[in-house]
Amino acid sequence: MEEKIDEFEEFLTESARRIADYEQLEWQLIETENPEKRWVRLYGTHDHDGKYFLKCQAVMKNTDGRRILQLNIDNAYETRRQWETGELMGIEQLEQYGRQMKLIHYRIAVGVWGVSDRDFLGVQKWAHDGEKDLYTLVFKTCKDERWPPIDGCVAGTCESILQIRRYQNTNDHVVTIYATVEPNGWIPSWFLPLIRQWKEKMRDRMILYRDVAQNRFEEIYHTVFCPACGAEWPSTEDMCRRCRAAFK
Repeated sequence: MEEKIDEFEEFLTESARRIADYEQLEWQLIETENPEKRWVRLYGTHDHDGKYFLKCQAVMKNTDGRRILQLNIDNAYETRRQWETGELMGIEQLEQYGRQMKLIHYRIAVGVWGVSDRDFLGVQKWAHDGEKDLYTLVFKTCKDERWPPIDGCVAGTCESILQIRRYQNTNDHVVTIYATVEPNGWIPSWFLPLIRQWKEKMRDRMILYRDVAQNRFEEIYHTVFCPACGAEWPSTEDMCRRCRAAFK
């Protein structure tokens, strides 16, 4: 697994270049008439060669960036199922490498008769740039003979980059995700229009992130996550002095 760790360290380091590559694509804004989603923008571009590209951006007003990060690195199905969309059928952390890198597996329900569900095995890693107050979370699928695709699923291919950036000197955060997904396996031609629905569900997830981070976080998690050491505490008052200083 060491070569995979080196590969993902490089992927995180080069995330800025990968984002620049994504921005070179010809994105078109997919409008929404729902006023609840006015702070969320979903972009589409030309999919090709069995690859589907996604860009989604949201302004999350008065939302803690650390909470948004924790929602995305939570790999416990027991808590995720309390707020995730119904397509997530399972998620599990398989290995941990240091404090900020994990090997995870998750399963997505396609929900269409005759089309197999997809599962994804990959490495997730995050980093925090304190100077820019920027969180970056990357995910990239890999293969490992110890964890073959589960029965009834087709192994999908995916890379994604999530950025959480404080908006100027406010308590608002701009959250942007870029993703490339290859579902692999057999995809009937009549199923392709449903790909757009999958992209639109990412916009709905952004709304969920905001709602949980603002209104339901303590109800579900009961803890505060320290970005410096990865420790979880019942509250900021219970943190050790070192964690409390890093949390601010």
